[in-house]
Amino acid sequence: MKRPIWVALGLAMLQTREHAMSYLIAASVGALLVFVGTIVVMSIFLGSTLLAALETAASLGGLLGVAALWYWLSIRWMDKHGQW
Repeated sequence: MKRPIWVALGLAMLQTREHAMSYLIAASVGALLVFVGTIVVMSIFLGSTLLAALETAASLGGLLGVAALWYWLSIRWMDKHGQW
């Protein structure tokens, strides 16, 4: 079975499941760190309101969260269809 375009794009240049899993872990940890770091920097160091910090943190961390979700879904598709 041929890979769907969203899987091919999600795993572009990743040849093994181990590489894909490392990207998934990095994106997940990165999303959490960006979320927390943005709140800390904006509220403590820049003096922004907590609401503004949360909105910005959700936006920035959410982008990495979407990438992590995409990796996870692509890995799951590959596992289900034995394409590794």
